[in-house]
Amino acid sequence: MSRTIDIATELAEGFALPPFGIPLDDMKKVTLAGNGARLHARQLLPRFDEEVIPFITSVHLACGVHSGDPVLIRRVASDLKSRGAQLGAHPSYPDGFGFGQKRIELTDDELEAVLLYQFGALSAVLDGIGARMAHVKFHGALSFDVSYEERFCAVMAKAVKKFDPEMIVILMAESPGLAFGKAKGLRVASEGYVDRGYDRTGRLVPRDHPQAMLTKPEEAVKRIEELVCEGKVTCVDGSRINLPVDTVCLHSDTAGAGVIAAAVAAALKNRGVTAAALG
Repeated sequence: MSRTIDIATELAEGFALPPFGIPLDDMKKVTLAGNGARLHARQLLPRFDEEVIPFITSVHLACGVHSGDPVLIRRVASDLKSRGAQLGAHPSYPDGFGFGQKRIELTDDELEAVLLYQFGALSAVLDGIGARMAHVKFHGALSFDVSYEERFCAVMAKAVKKFDPEMIVILMAESPGLAFGKAKGLRVASEGYVDRGYDRTGRLVPRDHPQAMLTKPEEAVKRIEELVCEGKVTCVDGSRINLPVDTVCLHSDTAGAGVIAAAVAAALKNRGVTAAALG
């Protein structure tokens, strides 16, 4: 039986407009009085979007809450539409300074409003260029929360069903959110990562772990072949666990992302796997 896999990345992260109306050079110098936080390093990392885009079939677009802005979203989405990529939302907790990497304490109603706001904003921009939002993949801390904690998954499911129950909801592979979302009537898909380290529970290790990132093409090729052809993953401790996936993510701000994407695409072709968008 032939095998297909969706290859995705996260785009429209960055700024075409001054974030919060403040020039980026000034934002880099700001230190928050309350906790001493500064603009998250990932807002400033070099990106390899153009090198990665030729090899992907779906894109998760930042919605302007953890990163991105309307001008950047429209610019990126227009380009991707012309290339035939499937477009989806990449919503986050409202944590622009922290790049969405921490949970923001919200009531259920507040979190639902934050999600609906981001769905609506992206959908409006896409409608303006004659495109549509086909899927949603959550960002950073929110992705972990909706995949692994029932309370957050329930709020997410409610928001998705109100906005567009036909949207495909992407959750972390083997997470309880997949079964819970399906029980709530959502169209769900399981996601694995080409360039991130896993622990033996099937969860991603924190980014400060020494094996958090896979930056060598040969590592990425081994990972994609395991995930797609075997439904397994080798964890940072050397153990192997089951991890069936419908879609894989390759970050375009990973060092060497373009070379990794090309190697991954070639490996899949050699194994007879077709890259195709979800749904």
